[in-house]
Amino acid sequence: MMRLILGRAGTGKTARIFREISESVKAGQGDMVLLVPEQYSHEAERELCRAAGDSLSLYGEVLSFTGLARKVFAQCGGARPVMDGGGRLLCMAAAMEAAGGSLRVYRGGKRDVRLMDELVRAVEELKNAGADGRSLSEAAERFPGVLGEKLRDLSLLLEAYAAVQGRSAADPADVMETLAARIGDSRAARCRYYVDGFSDFTELEKKVLRELIRAGASMTVCLTCARSGDEELFAIPRKTVRWLRRTAEEYAVPVEEEWLEPEREGPLAFLRDHLFDFTRPEGPACGGAVRLVRASDPYEECELAAAHMAELARNGARYREMAVAARGFGDYRAALESACAGYGVPLFLSGRGDMLRKNVPILISSALEAVIRGYEYEAVFGCLKTGLAPIGPAECDLLENYVLRWNIRGGGWTRPFTMHPEGFNQVMDDAARERLAALNALRERVMGPFTALEAGVNAAATAAEQARALGDFLMDIRLPERLAERAEALAAADRRETAAEYERLWDVVCGALEQFAAVLGDMPMDGERFRELFCLMLSKYDVGVIPVSLDRVQAGDLDGMRRRHIRHLLVLGCSDGRLPAPDTTGGVFTPEERAELTELGLALGGPEEDLSRELWRIYSCLSLPSDTLYMSWPAAEADGSETRPSLVAERARTLFDLTPERGELTEARTWSPEAAYTLAVRGEAGDPSPACAAARAYFREKGMGAALSALVTAARAGRGRLDPAAVRALYGDRPALTPTRAEKFGDCRFAYFMQYGLKAK
Repeated sequence: MMRLILGRAGTGKTARIFREISESVKAGQGDMVLLVPEQYSHEAERELCRAAGDSLSLYGEVLSFTGLARKVFAQCGGARPVMDGGGRLLCMAAAMEAAGGSLRVYRGGKRDVRLMDELVRAVEELKNAGADGRSLSEAAERFPGVLGEKLRDLSLLLEAYAAVQGRSAADPADVMETLAARIGDSRAARCRYYVDGFSDFTELEKKVLRELIRAGASMTVCLTCARSGDEELFAIPRKTVRWLRRTAEEYAVPVEEEWLEPEREGPLAFLRDHLFDFTRPEGPACGGAVRLVRASDPYEECELAAAHMAELARNGARYREMAVAARGFGDYRAALESACAGYGVPLFLSGRGDMLRKNVPILISSALEAVIRGYEYEAVFGCLKTGLAPIGPAECDLLENYVLRWNIRGGGWTRPFTMHPEGFNQVMDDAARERLAALNALRERVMGPFTALEAGVNAAATAAEQARALGDFLMDIRLPERLAERAEALAAADRRETAAEYERLWDVVCGALEQFAAVLGDMPMDGERFRELFCLMLSKYDVGVIPVSLDRVQAGDLDGMRRRHIRHLLVLGCSDGRLPAPDTTGGVFTPEERAELTELGLALGGPEEDLSRELWRIYSCLSLPSDTLYMSWPAAEADGSETRPSLVAERARTLFDLTPERGELTEARTWSPEAAYTLAVRGEAGDPSPACAAARAYFREKGMGAALSALVTAARAGRGRLDPAAVRALYGDRPALTPTRAEKFGDCRFAYFMQYGLKAK
């Protein structure tokens, strides 16, 4: 039997099935599976354990489709290692090498690693839509022109990709195909399934569900939709409901529908129900449940959000009851982390950090660039300044000054330094010789591993040999020990999440090198292509960690916010052009080509479906809080471009007749020592507000009056003028004026003063 539990957000669908599972556990009835999306599995397991108690593990479990595959393969066999994002990129590189001569549109893509990344996403999308090489080849014959050529190339690449990938590990899409083939005959088909958290399913997931329905598995599916209205918002879940009904009818499985009505009322429920219906119904008073805040820029927006959370905590709320969401959260990540640290708000940044901004990938990329391109300044010191190189920061500064002074590059690094450390026209005395010897010692410490890496990269002819040369270099500079030392120092400084990231980095790099050698093996490869491909591969890895404590504010991208029991939600970046996000369909197919392929039966999506999906994400996120919703936006983005409130913020303003607040931080800054110091400086400068005066008095009482005065004096300082005696002391009676000096004076007078007046080093 199939049961559909339907209703808008907040109607208690999840709570209903949790109660049913709990009652079954108490009655000793087992073989239950709660099937949820991968990113929601941990949260759902915690919630279900809280509802059903410790006995849950005896009678049921929470699984994603991936977890369900592991369960079935453990019973029926067929388990294989699953290839990660980096491995799939390498398989595409090998596939392009194998099929390169037969390709037309993508013939020149063998050297374009960014195109490979696009093609990996295309292959993943096509596989999830149920396509294979044969179906694409048949489709290519039906479409003349560019689309037909693309499909022909993709059919060749898909077959070559499958051949390469089959030798190493399973593609996630192939895992789902195998699961669909085996689940109908497994014990898992006799379980009772509760499916929650989805709005729709990929074609491969539909295959799995179809087999469960065919096998007669009991299935309860929760979907968020409305009986009528909001056609764009609920288009995708309604389509899913229709598919489930058709499939159940095909196998003569009875379907029971149950519509739930909203459990809670109030301003937030009113906003949720009328968010996109574009009417103006009469509703409850806002009562402070919804706040609209306009900041001057994203940095002030983050500080206002941090101050708001600190205020909530001062009024009795727990940090774990708060969450921060933003579309394009990466733009806010650093500013929010800094603001929350200043206000003492414990923050957990969910989602994936940018791997390529970690210092290990920077070290690897810079080191390879240095040996490939002749030890250019930027590449060498990009590597040395990561803090993981064979010399320390102070030594790096000494070496950098000498290299800049004498423009050392290329062969200059391989020969002993002989020029005076202070520059031209200097006497080489014993002190200078001693400094030069120290600089040569630093050069040798740096060039030992670099020279070995250069020799290895130049001698390597294959992908495996390039990977081995890089691995030897990382061991030469003792990277594992340096990462362990950095992790210990960070843990001692109570930066435990960052310490956990450092503990993982070495395993990530080792796994990437091993996979590179295993997948590409004997493929011919020079150093430049290895650098580009390996660094792109590293970008596919996730170095996120679990939170080190439970009482923290979770912050992340709006479409990844899955937590329940959020009392206070803060949504940043509610500006037009960011929320909803602009069309990001992209990829190797144009929107017109996607529409043509959809008519053919390949559901690749398009602008209309993307808009529905984006509205769905916004609706789902804004439906989460139970007490308050805080929405903010900057008057201008970080690049200075002006913004307007998004349609979501405008809708809230219209429904509750709200006036957006202009954020004010004066009082809030008194709660944090770092922020209060800003107020104290303003008070020292003459700001008469009580908060500034109080902060000034506080820091003066702590003995910091001189520092405040110095800051204000420096801020008010003008350019000033040199008297004639000072000019003669700096430049002499007859200053030399060469073309170089004249050009420097024209470019920047301050630089001229520093270089030729003060003679700063």
